Amino acid sequence: MLPQKSGPPAVYHWESEREALESWTEYVARSCSEALAAIDDLPSGGEVDAPQGADVYYNLTWALEHE
Repeated sequence: MLPQKSGPPAVYHWESEREALESWTEYVARSCSEALAAIDDLPSGGEVDAPQGADVYYNLTWALEHE
């Protein structure tokens, strides 16, 4: 959880769902783009009240096509 300067600590979540008729390759490429965009959209340092030098980790989870 990230402590916020305004409001309670927060967890940021996103997911990508495979669209009808979307190939696996297209889905993987789109999901990657969406994950990178979601990371870019996270609050800036001025909005987060984390200690100086704190590490922030991202948990990216994926599955194989047959899963």
